[in-house]
Amino acid sequence: MIPAEEMAGKVRAMADARRRVGRDIVINARTDSYAVLGIEKPSGGQPVPGCGRDLAFLDGIGTRADIERAVRGIHGLLSVNLMDAVTGVKTELIPIPELAAMGVARVSIPVASIMVMHKALKDFFEALRASPTGILAGETDRIASFKEYTAFVGLPEYRALEREYLPAKENHGHDAR
Repeated sequence: MIPAEEMAGKVRAMADARRRVGRDIVINARTDSYAVLGIEKPSGGQPVPGCGRDLAFLDGIGTRADIERAVRGIHGLLSVNLMDAVTGVKTELIPIPELAAMGVARVSIPVASIMVMHKALKDFFEALRASPTGILAGETDRIASFKEYTAFVGLPEYRALEREYLPAKENHGHDAR
């Protein structure tokens, strides 16, 4: 943990930068002090109010009661992290509509996509390695179709831009899938 004054200075610097660039930037000030000090102690779990932050993110907040206490005790908006939306890791899994009704302003689920991807890749390569043929012919439930994938990465839009801006001969030979 860093001293509250240092945190306030860092958040003020970000708020000043936001004013200079004139962009839509949300300052979600994280503190790890909640796990050590709780919400009751001075600056415990309380990213310094008045320094320009939009949200207070209390890392490691645990139970519904903790969240309710934080909503009442934080001067400003509270941000809660549910990690993977499956286990919650440190934070009790509470349905997002309930968190909103409790007064939580923002919910993040930061590692779910990475954990889902890790499991899918691990399962796929383990199956591929265990396959006596080295392939998984016909196991289409393991993958997105090529059309779904190329749509996801925006290939049709790129092809449309090529047709609009490149000479016709530059478009020959491209696979239009």
